[in-house]
Amino acid sequence: MTWRTRFLLAAMVAFLPAVLSRGALPVTERADLVRAERELRKLEADNAALARKVAAVEAEVRALQRGDGEIERIARQELHLVRPDEVVYRLVWARPNEEANP
Repeated sequence: MTWRTRFLLAAMVAFLPAVLSRGALPVTERADLVRAERELRKLEADNAALARKVAAVEAEVRALQRGDGEIERIARQELHLVRPDEVVYRLVWARPNEEANP
């Protein structure tokens, strides 16, 4: 065998694994890819949840801008405000395990 033949044979043997595994990722890169895909799915789910929250806030802003009683509803339900001429009656129920004291 000539030196040229030996060199070509050694080169083919050296590059054979690279040719056979073309497109295959090493184990560490495959694990990184799986981790990145998992993180991508989580971020997409988070993004969808935030998009729903943004849509709800935008709907509330539109309702507040229309002024169709939304401001009053929030003032009454969330802030517990009443009009000056209204009387508030607060009912306090006895708990079932408490006995009524005469």
